[in-house]
Amino acid sequence: MGIPCVLSLIYREPDFLPLAISVAVTLLGGYLIERFCSRAKDEEIRHREAFAIVSLGWVVVAFFGTIPFLLAGTFSSFIDAYFETMSGFTTTGATVLTNIESQPHGILFWRNFTQWLGGMGIIVLGIAILPKLAVGGRQLLAAESPGPSPERLRPRIAETAKTMWGIYLLFSFSEVILLKLAGLPLFDSFIHMFSTMSTGGFSSHTSNIGFFDRARVETIITFFMFLAGGNFALYYYLLKGNPRALFKDSEFRFYSFVVIAAII
Repeated sequence: MGIPCVLSLIYREPDFLPLAISVAVTLLGGYLIERFCSRAKDEEIRHREAFAIVSLGWVVVAFFGTIPFLLAGTFSSFIDAYFETMSGFTTTGATVLTNIESQPHGILFWRNFTQWLGGMGIIVLGIAILPKLAVGGRQLLAAESPGPSPERLRPRIAETAKTMWGIYLLFSFSEVILLKLAGLPLFDSFIHMFSTMSTGGFSSHTSNIGFFDRARVETIITFFMFLAGGNFALYYYLLKGNPRALFKDSEFRFYSFVVIAAII
């Protein structure tokens, strides 16, 4: 939520205070959860607990994610705000927001940022950056990662999570650069990168990418959506100089066939 706060200052829009309060409330909530719900460092997380943590994690994260929408007046109903946030974090793409263009830049950024975070998974991000989650991280990684069970790419689970997020970041910033070169404003480039890499579909415009009416933009977004729908473990091997792993994988071949058949 810190980045949307900065955007609200840059664009001089009235959503800075709601976003700043949201940051404070979320930090306080995170501290209280860490303070009263932490467990012994060497205590292993079992499979059932891992799935429970992931399930409850989405509920709690979505709750805090609604705060900016409510305080900024984007939604007057908690149900609508929670629906929009949960749709973002789960990359569902459903929305109840009708007046998209009238929203401040900070709120639009936060709305799409929820999709980007959910694209690879908040719990996977947690495993990558929080050492305590590395204990029992294999169960959490299996419970949270999109698609089939992720391969252990590195010796440690935390390193595997970092590798997956590293590839995610590489693709994300590559798309931003290409969209900017294609003529999109930097803000819109980030907004639509968030939606593309998560395959969620939120936009800063009611007509989505049709608003820009540019074939280059649609081509770039289509290409990265295709990448985002694949198995990131395969991209690791591709970047390591082993492209055969990509084409030997039956899942990727079937995925490619379905996409090509649908286009034809």
